[in-house]
Amino acid sequence: MNFRFYLNVLLVFCSISLMGQTGKFRIFGTVYNTDKKTVADWTVAILGDPNTPGIKLQTDQNGNYESTFEASSNARVVYQILVTDPCQNVPLVQKAEFKIGEERHDFVICAKNNPPANPCDGRYDFVVHPDGTVEFHASPEIKDARYYWDFGDGQNGEGKDIKHNYPNDGVYVVVLTIGTTTCKSQFTAKVEVKRMVTPPTPPASFDNGCCGKVHIGALVSPQSTTPNLFVFNAGGDFKIIDVSWDFGDGTTGTGIDTKHAYANTGKYLVVTTIKGEFCTVIINTWIHVNDVVNPPPPNPCNIDFMFTSSPISSTANLLVKFQADFKGAKPDKISWDFGDGSSSTDDPTSHVYAKAGEYKVTLTASINGAICQITKVVKVSGRVNPPGPCDIDFSFATSMLSAKFQADFKGAKPDKISWDFGDGSSSSDAATSHTYSKAGEYKVTLFVSINGVTCQVTKVIKVGTRTMNPNNNTAIVIYDVSPNPANDAVTVSIKSGIQALVTLTVGDVTNVSLIKQQVSLEPGDNQVPLNVANFKPGVYVINLYYNNKLVSSAKFQKI
Repeated sequence: MNFRFYLNVLLVFCSISLMGQTGKFRIFGTVYNTDKKTVADWTVAILGDPNTPGIKLQTDQNGNYESTFEASSNARVVYQILVTDPCQNVPLVQKAEFKIGEERHDFVICAKNNPPANPCDGRYDFVVHPDGTVEFHASPEIKDARYYWDFGDGQNGEGKDIKHNYPNDGVYVVVLTIGTTTCKSQFTAKVEVKRMVTPPTPPASFDNGCCGKVHIGALVSPQSTTPNLFVFNAGGDFKIIDVSWDFGDGTTGTGIDTKHAYANTGKYLVVTTIKGEFCTVIINTWIHVNDVVNPPPPNPCNIDFMFTSSPISSTANLLVKFQADFKGAKPDKISWDFGDGSSSTDDPTSHVYAKAGEYKVTLTASINGAICQITKVVKVSGRVNPPGPCDIDFSFATSMLSAKFQADFKGAKPDKISWDFGDGSSSSDAATSHTYSKAGEYKVTLFVSINGVTCQVTKVIKVGTRTMNPNNNTAIVIYDVSPNPANDAVTVSIKSGIQALVTLTVGDVTNVSLIKQQVSLEPGDNQVPLNVANFKPGVYVINLYYNNKLVSSAKFQKI
């Protein structure tokens, strides 16, 4: 059956003679797709009086349609509003009885076969430097496109990536225009320029004492062909000008963050020199390198996939999104069987089911010549409401006095965000970090403005060094385990006042030992990377034994 046939059938039931009315009745609405985007140039048909032909409308560029009717007889007119859905065999129908005034009717159709997106769609990011220079970076790179910039201070420029120096501090409205021979789009954002004030020369009695820190972590990567690869990070409670590294194996490096791979297992003294404006800190750290930092190559058929339903207001929740997880492997070919006769070769992908029910979804992947499959039952049903604007959260990870924060807006796009770190400091970045001046518990609050609604979430975090076991008179203590929570690897930081051979164990909460190894500590700071990629999610306990006595313990969470 085609769309015209349905128009003719429904026309028979459109009018029932009941009573007379005079006046005007406006029917209007918007057509959306399941990606929550408006659909332009889409057909909307309205049937009413059987003595007159139906009205066929096209949505405008914002997905809107409207039509106004006048009562022409002593009849009770029931209008039928019809919209085709590319994923349905029959059109979507809503009814509206004639009344003086207006009535809204919105429709949601699947995203399949919608008109293509504007080929000039894009965005831009920017970085503000302390000297008033701003770097602008447009994306994506569109073939044969030209990128025009209005910097908001009377100056202009052209190029996908460009720099501009603002002579004065202030807030500037920057407009990027992306244009080709067939399309043109504009993107606007506010850029705040604020120069860093040079600190005054310190007085003669200035105290050059300052504190620095070093973190060394294993860089676990299933694709890595370099064993024992580590990432090195330096920090401090002062402005860092330069950082140099002596990795203890005859090689050196520079930078606050750097990477280095050790050719052989063993124990290496890493010397870090951190230079500031008014002081220099030299930190000695022992790193213990073994041959199990990187996990073995992944099992070709160790695959999985996740799926989520996409809430749609006032309609059946029939859209499901799928994301494959190949555990680090690279498939040669993949295919999805959605259990209703439909399929896809994309990842990630989504599918709109015709009706509620349970479906067996199978992911098939070819990896290094092996054919792998996994099947899960997906339940599609129910009506759900879209998440509220305040459905927000954030995660954090601590290391000594430092903490890293990541906001989670559950898919919403915030108008404005701000952090209160609980010690008078703040930030306006979604992913940010902060170093506290002293150990303790702090209430951290994330404020977010979404669609004019102000939301907030507060969590208590604890930062600072680990306390020593009161029965520990050996000056050996685990003072940090990071990252925590951990994914593939953790670094155990141990402070020792003596040269000692200790035993390090890792076990679950039932005291089942999973790792046991001897570590030869040197006086000072020792960092021991551990591979936990094969651990199940949960809480684990690290114990340190010296002369067969427990001298220090710590916990971490595997996710």
